[in-house]
Amino acid sequence: MLGLLRAGHSPDEVQRAEWLRGTVPPGLLGTRLLKGLGAQLEPIMAALPAEAAAPLQHHDIAVDCGPVRVVGRVATQQQLVLQATFAKPSESRRIEAWLRLLALCAADDRDWTAMLVAHGGAALRLQGLDQPTASALLGSLGAALPHRSRTAGAPAAAVRCPCGAAARFRR
Repeated sequence: MLGLLRAGHSPDEVQRAEWLRGTVPPGLLGTRLLKGLGAQLEPIMAALPAEAAAPLQHHDIAVDCGPVRVVGRVATQQQLVLQATFAKPSESRRIEAWLRLLALCAADDRDWTAMLVAHGGAALRLQGLDQPTASALLGSLGAALPHRSRTAGAPAAAVRCPCGAAARFRR
């Protein structure tokens, strides 16, 4: 439902789509459920910044950060990496938003920010770093992660980052 609302559909259209999917209980029970979910989504939608209305841009990332090569794709809206979720804010979601921002800052030296909007409208805004600092930090993080191969001739180990990027170790 959150995705449809963010795409610009009205609450009535979103409720109708849920009914048509057949995932809502019939009758009054389904009506109450949808109204309750709609009420819980309102604070999230209200907390979204103006940039949330901008079209998505996808940035392909391929950057060498010391012993780590980070590759992946990060979506932005203007200069903002926006993550909106119905779930409650958690450390893993905060880290995911931070890693997306860090990877983007390491690949593209612009004034990036990230924002996490979660259940209840709780919002966290993160300011990006300059490109050399972001690259050094990603390299330090990559060097601290465990990896399979410590010999030069063995295949590189890969670690899936929560930001959807893959970090490859070249040791």
